[in-house]
Amino acid sequence: MPSTIDFRITTGLENTTVEVKYELSSDCNPLIFTINPENLNNHNNRYIKFTNCTKYQAILRKKIKGNPIIQSIEEIEETVEKFTHEIQQAINQSSRFKHIPHAPIPLPQPIRVNIQNRNRLRKNRQETRDPRLKKE
Repeated sequence: MPSTIDFRITTGLENTTVEVKYELSSDCNPLIFTINPENLNNHNNRYIKFTNCTKYQAILRKKIKGNPIIQSIEEIEETVEKFTHEIQQAINQSSRFKHIPHAPIPLPQPIRVNIQNRNRLRKNRQETRDPRLKKE
């Protein structure tokens, strides 16, 4: 029985199948994930999820404790289910959703850099009240 379990995290994919290939002689067996295109979720998503990574990590540290001792195949299934549930709960607890009334329009990189610089300068000006920053 292997001592390490690999896992994958997906979003928006439903009804995927996993096939294990036992052709290699090493302890790592390749996996084939089959994604059924008819089940892909292609709806107009008008929500953006912002996840606080620090909060997410803190929640996972509290909920998931080290490597559990697993003795049977049933325990593997239970542990995987619990692990999946804990990850989903942590994401939901550490995220906030923002509704956008229209599809986001991607801006070219130079324009985004200019906007970031302008916002940074504005913030510095507001914090320091330095008149020289107003000219930049």
